[in-house]
Amino acid sequence: MPHEVYIRCDIGLECGWDCRKNRGIVCILAGMMMSTVSVEHIHLDERGVARIIGSRTKVIQIVMDRMANGWTAEEIQRQHPHLSLAAIYDAFAFYYDHQDELDEQIRQSLLTVEEYKREFPMPELAQRIRAERANP
Repeated sequence: MPHEVYIRCDIGLECGWDCRKNRGIVCILAGMMMSTVSVEHIHLDERGVARIIGSRTKVIQIVMDRMANGWTAEEIQRQHPHLSLAAIYDAFAFYYDHQDELDEQIRQSLLTVEEYKREFPMPELAQRIRAERANP
């Protein structure tokens, strides 16, 4: 059964305030909103990026695998054998709980990829190989 994981504020205050009893309130020291994650396999790193605990895998990577490839949770686990099915389903649950924020992260990630492609074009040989594979 999932439990709640309590995350400290973005600046890492340890003020002794019992945030578990005061969910959704503003931190009394920092004036910042405290946040909770209601899935056991997800944590927010120091930059606020949702990751699967025990791995470097971002929640948005799992979501993008599903969107781009149409993979089921089971197929995602075959592609990422270090992840449990529970962790993958928690990633989906976290995504749907924070869809607007994570969709924006995905959008920003795709824009970054496009910038890199413009800055560092694919070498001619790689372009020919890709074209040959596309038209056998």
